[in-house]
Amino acid sequence: FRDNDYFKKIKYFMAKIMNISEELDIYPEIKWDSHRIVEIKIYSHKSNILTDKQFELSKRISQIWYNLS
Repeated sequence: FRDNDYFKKIKYFMAKIMNISEELDIYPEIKWDSHRIVEIKIYSHKSNILTDKQFELSKRISQIWYNLS
């Protein structure tokens, strides 16, 4: 992304993740650094396995990112 679009798109991307996370009642760890890297960790506090909701969140995050590029 160009610099002027970059911050707007990252803000949109993160807001969408937060909305979907709230809808699914899953709260991933999101890190964004100055090197334009976004790291998202999806894990469960309740068990050692990933649930269908977590896979759904992952799928929807991928779709958002794909649509932004």
